[in-house]
Amino acid sequence: MTKASQSSVTPSTEAVYRMLAEVIPAGVLIALPTGQHIYVNELAARMTGYSVDELMTGIWMVHPEDTKARSIFERALREGTEGSNYRTRLVRKDGSVFPASISWRPVRDERGGLTALCTFIADVSELQATADALKIADERYRVLAENSSEIFWEMDLEGIFRFVSPGVRTLGYEPEDWIGHRLLEFLPEDEKGIFLQRLAADIVDPGSRCYEVRALKKDGTSIWMEVLIDFVLQDGKPVRIQGAARDVTDRRQAEEEARRANELCRSLAENASDMIFEWLPDGTITYASPSVRKLGYTPEEMVGRHSYEFIAPNEMAQAFVPREKQFADFRPMSHEVNLVKKDGSTLTVEAQVDMLLKDGQPWRIHAIVRDITQRKQAEQALKESEQKYKGIVENSNDIIMLTRPDGYASYISPACRQILGYEPEELEGTEARVAHPDDLDKASASFLSAMRGEPGSNVQYRVVTKTGETRWISHSWTPVFREGALQTVVSVIRDVTERRHHEDALRDSEQKYKGIVENSSDLIMLGSPDGTITYASPACHNILDCEPEEVVGTTPWIVHPDDVGKALDAYARAHRGESGTDFEYRIYTKSGNMRWISHSWSPIFADGTLQTVVSVIRDVTEHKLSEEAIREAHAELEQAYRLQQEFINNVTHEVRTPLTAVKGYAAMLMEGLAGPVSEEQTELLKKVLTSSDHLLDVVNGVLRIARIKSGRATANPKACDPRLVVEKCVTSIVPQALQKGLEIDVEAGKCGATGMYDEERLVTVVTNLLTNAVKFTEEGTIEVLIECCPSATEIVVADPGMGIDDDSLPTIFDEFVQLDQPRKHKPAGFGIGLAIVAAMVETMGASLTVSSGKGLGTAFTLRLPVLQPPEPSETT
Repeated sequence: MTKASQSSVTPSTEAVYRMLAEVIPAGVLIALPTGQHIYVNELAARMTGYSVDELMTGIWMVHPEDTKARSIFERALREGTEGSNYRTRLVRKDGSVFPASISWRPVRDERGGLTALCTFIADVSELQATADALKIADERYRVLAENSSEIFWEMDLEGIFRFVSPGVRTLGYEPEDWIGHRLLEFLPEDEKGIFLQRLAADIVDPGSRCYEVRALKKDGTSIWMEVLIDFVLQDGKPVRIQGAARDVTDRRQAEEEARRANELCRSLAENASDMIFEWLPDGTITYASPSVRKLGYTPEEMVGRHSYEFIAPNEMAQAFVPREKQFADFRPMSHEVNLVKKDGSTLTVEAQVDMLLKDGQPWRIHAIVRDITQRKQAEQALKESEQKYKGIVENSNDIIMLTRPDGYASYISPACRQILGYEPEELEGTEARVAHPDDLDKASASFLSAMRGEPGSNVQYRVVTKTGETRWISHSWTPVFREGALQTVVSVIRDVTERRHHEDALRDSEQKYKGIVENSSDLIMLGSPDGTITYASPACHNILDCEPEEVVGTTPWIVHPDDVGKALDAYARAHRGESGTDFEYRIYTKSGNMRWISHSWSPIFADGTLQTVVSVIRDVTEHKLSEEAIREAHAELEQAYRLQQEFINNVTHEVRTPLTAVKGYAAMLMEGLAGPVSEEQTELLKKVLTSSDHLLDVVNGVLRIARIKSGRATANPKACDPRLVVEKCVTSIVPQALQKGLEIDVEAGKCGATGMYDEERLVTVVTNLLTNAVKFTEEGTIEVLIECCPSATEIVVADPGMGIDDDSLPTIFDEFVQLDQPRKHKPAGFGIGLAIVAAMVETMGASLTVSSGKGLGTAFTLRLPVLQPPEPSETT
């Protein structure tokens, strides 16, 4: 210092600064421009192992490999330059080396002349160890970081990405969008120059760096990212850059204020970057260095206030401010404490506190306060990183295994219990040989590949669990290197047993359905949403007269011109995602033949989007031709039936009118109205009347059948007892039976309840059945059985007569069919009795079945439903 400057420094002030230099947590060396040391504090001596006197001789402590350091310090002594946080290695007296951060400031006189250079040395071993530990943890768990939302990346010195983790999806990109591209492509224009300058400077002096930059998302917007980068060195030179980035947009605004405050605090008004305080024994602050701006205050705002005001309330009990009762045995101390900043947030600091005495009494208390937030954050980051990945690993359903270079497992996650049945401790420290004997070669090849430091993914093989069960696993692994040497292999082992079973089942199912499709007579086709055929089954040959490969990849249009409208509508529905069944239209085959097809289709969707349309096409040409033939035959039958009915109606009408006249004339002749009639003539006239009545019955029967079949005859249900109806019919037939010596036996069963039946038609049906039984029976008993229930009545008429042969049974209900009686004349009648019965049974909604055998008799079973009474008319 010059005389002028010396005169302005009082002894008290000089003592204060000397005291500050002694308690400041950094080594302090002051040298003249000639290089002669004029001051060294005790901490510098303790830090280096030399005595103060030895350091005063100007010992050069910088590591010999740091050749740049000497020129820097010589320039500082020569030109009065200043510097801060220069990282180098210092050699202690005992030869040990420790990392140090060195700052220096020039001391000038009033005319600006250099009078001295003040150097500050800080031991950063602890911070460096923390950073190294964090780096090791990062390398160890790099493979697990693939699942992190943060972006991890690696690029070469030209700024081209060589690896990007899936976390880049937070910006809307896939990793492939970045790999092979330059970093600058993803930065706004105004950020590119700044980032390049930083990167260029860091390459010259490589180390871990943290930036905050704006990055472009895929949609064109930008967000703030916190970027941590580190240089990978080889032979002391950077060869590539690794980094991590996370979105800090939400806290950017709040941190901007703190960042500006931190930048201001770095610009020390005095020759230290730490905050320096002085207060009275009662706690009143008398001095605060400009560095207190780290807390958001100016020195003037803090001077005069109580020191306790700036300590976090929950830490008052262990505050570094000495209390009066502690003054007597006070010793210099060091504390970590949280200070309350002006904005209400807190700052973690390390404080070195000492006390000055005057006349043996406390006079002033000095504190050198250093911001250790970054160190704490680094320690916390390491702790959180370990806890986070430990949580991920221990709660994963997959086995996470770390294997040493010697092949022995150093760690196995708890999922080992579920997958292999072993406790992790049973396999840790072993080679964990659990591969199935048949897959041992594949497992060994994977193991050797991992031990060579080669990554592997999704290698599947079988393992044998502790209980002897065989399971399938998928094995992926990533080697972790440190300084080029393999440190560990991180393996992820996933149980894929169930998936393998599903895949096998799916394969079997695919083979089964492939066989069904390829052997189906129907044509199976798959079509894309634009109508292009992507698959056609072999049935294409039989239906379209072409091979499947001729159709695949095309959009064939083979629809018959007359069916184009229908086909277009079907195709439109299919491509709207609607299904369709049995849609019939005509097509032309490759050979020009026209065919009818039945087209059914179903759409298949994925995530709500139409993916394909499955079509099943059946050749229905023969079916359509058969239908057409049936329609034509039906029309012809209807025409024939109509002509038949007209013929019957006309003939019966023309026959019944003359018959009525014949009967009338015959009756008149018998009564003698035309003159006397002899007995012989009377007999002849009786035969005429009998034959006329018989012929008239036939005509009336034919008319009745025609009326029933035309639908003009309707049911007329009324309340009646079916047992009484049957007995009435039996009574009318008994005389005929007695003439042939036959008996009729009626068994009513559980009958007698009145129901709704068409009594008139029931009488006609039962009478005809009894008449036939008497006609075709020569001896024995005709049995009639009646069974009733609430919903139906069953009547059985059984005779022991001649029976019906199997050939005649299908035609007995046809009109004008009569059975021949051996050695008998043809029976009387025209064979329309059973035809009338069949027609009436049908109109009553009943059923009539017959069982018979030649010479075994015949049984007719009539089942009658109970009819509903007719609805009363509105006028009754």
